[in-house]
Amino acid sequence: MRNMTVAEAASAWNVSERRVRLLCSAGRIDGATKLGWAWSIPSQTKPGDARALRHLKNRTLRTGAQSFQALDKLKSELDSVSAATETKVCKSAANHVDNLLLQNMLSTLDPHMTDYETTRILAGDLVPHLNLATHLAVLNYQEAIASMREMVEAGARPSERTAFELQRILTHHRSDSTSLCFRDPLEVDDRPYRLAHRPLTVAEQMKVLFSQYEGEWRWLHPVVSSTFLYVELYRIKPFAQDSGALAWLMCSFHLTASGYQPPIMEAEHLEALGPAVQLSYRRGDCHEVVALFNEAVSNGLQLYRQSLGSC
Repeated sequence: MRNMTVAEAASAWNVSERRVRLLCSAGRIDGATKLGWAWSIPSQTKPGDARALRHLKNRTLRTGAQSFQALDKLKSELDSVSAATETKVCKSAANHVDNLLLQNMLSTLDPHMTDYETTRILAGDLVPHLNLATHLAVLNYQEAIASMREMVEAGARPSERTAFELQRILTHHRSDSTSLCFRDPLEVDDRPYRLAHRPLTVAEQMKVLFSQYEGEWRWLHPVVSSTFLYVELYRIKPFAQDSGALAWLMCSFHLTASGYQPPIMEAEHLEALGPAVQLSYRRGDCHEVVALFNEAVSNGLQLYRQSLGSC
């Protein structure tokens, strides 16, 4: 398949070059890659217009009364400290937070997995009572977190394209050929997301999700928009495997790109997260989920500060 330049795509699709660049940045063009300052775009038909799905918006999500004043004060203080700290020290502190994020992501796979078991696998040891899939997941999840950090440094933001790229890493070395394909929408309860004659496909739900993310969610506090991203990805379950881990990763991606650290939840909050997310499905009430993530993001920033002090 021949690749096109931005100018060639704009001419073929009868849109402006600016529109083509926006579509590429939003992950709306499958296979588009950025080479330096230019985009390389596979020859294909013009991507669908997300505005056509506006009548299929995801539920209106509500947060209730929330205060982020203490969190933002902590972030401001840390920004000043980080600016006066060597880059390698900041990266070491971020690595410490990422190791804890890894444990949160692994809780979606095995809630009883311990830090000791994770550390052994990362060190190259075999943990006899854990299967091969779990060993691969630990290594893949760690690689995906590192790739997420690299995407942030490159100026990328969450999109359909980056979701696919991170899912590819999450399922690396797996023999299951369906791990990078959207699941069948009938495999879970999609009743609230139907056209008159059929359920929405997962691809349609993802387009609606990222249309909202790029639209009205842009003006929300990063904790709120990252929580909505987590809740909707967890609900959609776009892939047959690792969708819970992907939801954690994309939520952390947005927070990190917004200047925060990933959310780190303690065990009791992880237990409360599932029921809170289920509750949000009923009427879009995300109050409890946002409260959990507000505390988790604060926890991540505090752990980052502690790690800076010990480096």
